[in-house]
Amino acid sequence: MNTREQKELFKLLDKQINRFVGAGGNTESVEIAEQLLMSMEYCMNSYYKGLEDGEPYGLTNVKKPSAGKKEHMEDIFEKGVVAVKGCVQKSKELWIKVKKTMVDVDNNTYKNTILKEIPEFFQNYQPRFGAQLNPVEIQYPLAIEIEELSGVEYIYEYLYHLWLENTFVAKFDIALVNALIRGYHKEASDYITNLFELVLQNALGLKILGRDVSSLQITMEDRKQLIKELDGLGNARMQVFCEKVGQELLEDLQIADEEMIAYTMEKIKEISKRLVNSMKHNNLSYIFVTFGEKKKAEDTYFDGRMLPDMKLREIIDEMCQLRYLKDKLQILKEEVHSLKDLKEVLSECFAGEEYAQVFQLMLPSERDLMIHQAKANLAFYGDESMLQEWERMLLELDSACEVE
Repeated sequence: MNTREQKELFKLLDKQINRFVGAGGNTESVEIAEQLLMSMEYCMNSYYKGLEDGEPYGLTNVKKPSAGKKEHMEDIFEKGVVAVKGCVQKSKELWIKVKKTMVDVDNNTYKNTILKEIPEFFQNYQPRFGAQLNPVEIQYPLAIEIEELSGVEYIYEYLYHLWLENTFVAKFDIALVNALIRGYHKEASDYITNLFELVLQNALGLKILGRDVSSLQITMEDRKQLIKELDGLGNARMQVFCEKVGQELLEDLQIADEEMIAYTMEKIKEISKRLVNSMKHNNLSYIFVTFGEKKKAEDTYFDGRMLPDMKLREIIDEMCQLRYLKDKLQILKEEVHSLKDLKEVLSECFAGEEYAQVFQLMLPSERDLMIHQAKANLAFYGDESMLQEWERMLLELDSACEVE
């Protein structure tokens, strides 16, 4: 940016600050001036994006610059505001499509996002003074995270992806979709999870088994068969295999839209990586969900009293000084009575083969819950290197017991 452009920019910023104050804003903090500057930059970038690719920006009636002609900063900004407002309008049109394709599932996060949070975004969004901001936190997660976008550009992309996901989920009986999410978590109505991902995973599993994908039902016996079907597939072969099955699944569902196919196949690549990691532990329960499984460990376990932070730190420091495992185990039995405290002690005071003896001290309900949570973490991260050492050891012991 040359000197002339810098002068224009700061003159424009001063003008924006005066407008903001006139609109009832407070500019006493440096952060507000920075916000206004970033909003200007966002609008100007939207203008340039609109020149390159008309959608979803509103530049239809905006006069394009003549070849080689230098535009003034303020002109660029004002056209950028028009572009951002155009994106707002296109996003509202997408929101209408999302509402029309909204599936009747028992999940409050999904419903609140579509019916409450998105409208609040449109009500609170300020294209001129805060174009780069997201004034409302969107709770419902997409199957594929949106990166490097903010403001209304993020909302537009979010709504487009959600429309694709709704269209896919609507291919299945909604009663079965509800049964599926209840199988995934007992508090299905309030649990934050992505519907498209759950449905796609079970449909993919059924297709691998050569079963009717519309049922969405995968039994525990089916999961054992899936372990046999997927045994020995590394990252590359697993991805190729899943992509092939995914293409067949899309054909069965009569999905021909290129954007839908691309979105689904991108998610299938991610699922294939998670399958490889889950296969290392011979456990696919957090990818392929069974309807109405028996109560999970966290439904039946009641935790003990946690130690005050200072007391817990004293115990950890003392145990780290001890030479013999039996002495550490004795303190553990006497002092540690909650799983939260136990996790901290495991992370700091034990290692390697010592974990097995700690696990032997635990009640079955405690051990089951720890295994359940470790599996959930593995499913979330998709990479066992992200787990604590004791979590990896616990899952290895659990897998060994299953094989026996």
